[in-house]
Amino acid sequence: MRRTSTVCGLLLAAASLGTPSGVAACICEVVDESIVAWHERPVIFAGTVLTVEPPSLGAHPDRVLFVVDAVWRGPAQDTVTLVVEPSASCAAFTAGQQYLVTADLVEGSPIARTCSPSFLRRHAEELGHVSMLGPPSLERGPFGANHFDEGVTPIGAPAPVANDATWVGVGLGTDDAESLSRVLVADIVWTPDWQTGAIVEIPSGDYRLRIEWTDGGVVETYLAVRCEEQTPSGQCAAYRHITRR
Repeated sequence: MRRTSTVCGLLLAAASLGTPSGVAACICEVVDESIVAWHERPVIFAGTVLTVEPPSLGAHPDRVLFVVDAVWRGPAQDTVTLVVEPSASCAAFTAGQQYLVTADLVEGSPIARTCSPSFLRRHAEELGHVSMLGPPSLERGPFGANHFDEGVTPIGAPAPVANDATWVGVGLGTDDAESLSRVLVADIVWTPDWQTGAIVEIPSGDYRLRIEWTDGGVVETYLAVRCEEQTPSGQCAAYRHITRR
């Protein structure tokens, strides 16, 4: 039985990964008879990454929580937790980004394995992958029309502050940073100063985030605020890089 090396066509940099693999080519070793095209995977959905839980040990899989935007195959639900095995070099995720995800289904749970490719959604649209799939079997309504959104603070609403809330300094990065106009989250509106960095302090929780550019470009996405690391002064911090679509 002959073995072949299939290159999934991605080059992943550590700065854009939710996995600890550093800079790695997206390569998989598969047996000819077992090759499954990405569009034939039992799980195919588009969604926005809320959180990426890195493994405590390198041998353990990551867990990526998505808010689901559309489903072509697999579980039809508001949120999906994708287990990403260490061998899945073609599946790397960053919180706040939108992806077209393909995966296997094991005992009812989506799992990204060797050569289960996922794509930034805008790239998938440019490549014609989304149109090739045809209409989804499930598509989310506008923000606020889904069960998950009940726990998300919309733009313009005051941030909820509980006595035990953890305040987090969120650093925000994006492309075309020099032409940013403003960023909105909860009732906070700020104009980033990219000389000193864009950081907003906000209680932990789930939020709607809006980014506006001076040329009229707009991105709206979810912002899951968690204490992901601590600064030398002991402050909780998190970082998000949002790609302009």
